[in-house]
Amino acid sequence: MRQELRRWLRHLHDELGFTSVFVTHDQEEALELSDRVVVMSNGRIEQIDEPDTLYRHPANRFVFEFLGDVNRLEGNVRNGELTCGDARLSVDLPDGHQELLMRPHELKLLEVQSPHSQLPVTVTSASPIGARYGSN
Repeated sequence: MRQELRRWLRHLHDELGFTSVFVTHDQEEALELSDRVVVMSNGRIEQIDEPDTLYRHPANRFVFEFLGDVNRLEGNVRNGELTCGDARLSVDLPDGHQELLMRPHELKLLEVQSPHSQLPVTVTSASPIGARYGSN
């Protein structure tokens, strides 16, 4: 029902061409309904942008984590390579201790080792979730 209401509201907004302010704590709802989104934390504006820009180029860690699931890899970077235990990943980060945040859909499992990354994993289960699979 909420999704149908969102589609109706978006259609009405586009058809009549009016400006509106919609306040929600539902990130998906905000990204779907809005031409511009304001992300706030503790009464402070963190970022104002179009939904796609906000999601793909968050201004800071708070915005990144606020807008979806996040995988975190922490380690040391030397000469463009981040290492964390047996994990190794080519990155464009300065040398030193770094934290890399990635969205789950940005990761791709390969059966053979890549020259640019190595993140040893063991998949213990896979469950269908609509058109995709979720793994543990």
